[in-house]
Amino acid sequence: MISRDLAKKLNLKILGKRTGGGIGGAIQRDYVRLDRLEIAGRTFRNLTANIDDQPSRNDMNVGTSILKNFVITTDFAGRSVWLKPIAAK
Repeated sequence: MISRDLAKKLNLKILGKRTGGGIGGAIQRDYVRLDRLEIAGRTFRNLTANIDDQPSRNDMNVGTSILKNFVITTDFAGRSVWLKPIAAK
């Protein structure tokens, strides 16, 4: 997901609406296309992202469809995350 503010800053065009779930039930969200997203040395292309208008939003929230491509090590006390790319199949 991506915040509306970041989507505007990146000049992303709203493509339509999709139903998204979450705590409290399903809601309709606008969605955009990301031509390219680079994380920890891996590049992902032609992604869609729902717009997050919730008060608790972050600029971007990367989901499991991306994170499944990495071995994840977390340091909760240090508030850090390390991502090691898994070899592409």
